[in-house]
Amino acid sequence: MKPLVAITRNGRVESIHWGIICVVDKYGKMLFNIGNPYVKTYFRSSAKPLQVLPLILSGAGEAYGFTSAEIALACASHTGEPVHQRMGQQVLQRLGLTADVLHCGLMRPYDEHEDDLLKVTGIQPSVFHCSCSGKHIAMLAMAIHNGYSLADYEHPQNPLQQKILQIVAAMSDEDIANIELGTDGCGIPIYLLTIRSMALSYAKLVAYANANNNELANACHIVVEAMTSYPEIVSGRDEFCAAIMRTTNGRLLAKVGAEAIYCVGTREKEYGICVKISDGSERALFPAVLHTLFLLGLITESELSKLDKWYHTPILNNLGNKIGSIVPVFDLNGSTNVDLGMKVN
Repeated sequence: MKPLVAITRNGRVESIHWGIICVVDKYGKMLFNIGNPYVKTYFRSSAKPLQVLPLILSGAGEAYGFTSAEIALACASHTGEPVHQRMGQQVLQRLGLTADVLHCGLMRPYDEHEDDLLKVTGIQPSVFHCSCSGKHIAMLAMAIHNGYSLADYEHPQNPLQQKILQIVAAMSDEDIANIELGTDGCGIPIYLLTIRSMALSYAKLVAYANANNNELANACHIVVEAMTSYPEIVSGRDEFCAAIMRTTNGRLLAKVGAEAIYCVGTREKEYGICVKISDGSERALFPAVLHTLFLLGLITESELSKLDKWYHTPILNNLGNKIGSIVPVFDLNGSTNVDLGMKVN
């Protein structure tokens, strides 16, 4: 782990977030890294674009008429806005299922307006507010299409989850027998992989999407087009994933995961990027991602300026006055020399 992002007050470093960055090409060649890229951590929701590939490969997506926007919802960690709820309900209705078959659990929506509305009206959150509901609905479609059990579709032993695991292993160049499983917040199996393997999976995802010359490549193309065409469905109208894909006009495929994991696929260069903040703090994640992209020339100064609230995030006091910032502190040479109390710009 290396220092990546500093929290400043009056221009001096007050706190430091450590982490790992890895950038690879589609062949797995390391192009840039800070920290040990062979450290393992959980893929979390950054795995969703891979988890939805079997929906397309199995023919379930076509059989049940999944639109591009609905594929984006299947890849989403959404904020529970009305559009997310409505779309999930429509797909589930097409499948002939009711909400009780969804095993994603209940959670309050990330969208503040929607959460406030629930509080005012006294309505309890539904499964459609859950940020992972789209993924679960897509998995149910795969299960129905292939004749797998719906009662335990989220269990690692279900053939559905085994199919997904096979895809994750292939895309990350990992031996399936060596992939340890954990349980994600929504109950679905999640994968313990190296930072490099996660970066590689995104490089391959965008490279296959560009090639679009076989079944797997076609599936990757559908997923990449869906996510970059409907970024607000992938996250939410005011979320970082939507902002970065929208601002770069879909050149970048981007997906956050819980505990501060972030993956990016660059469609032009066919690079894969993985950033992990070791303490799980999201406040440090987005500056680190944007700084990596900027240092490597993968985002322009103009684009970066539009994303500045996530790049040099201001810290405000109770009066609304700026008294510090959240700033990246590494360079292209991998230098991250920073100490508490230091002056930084």
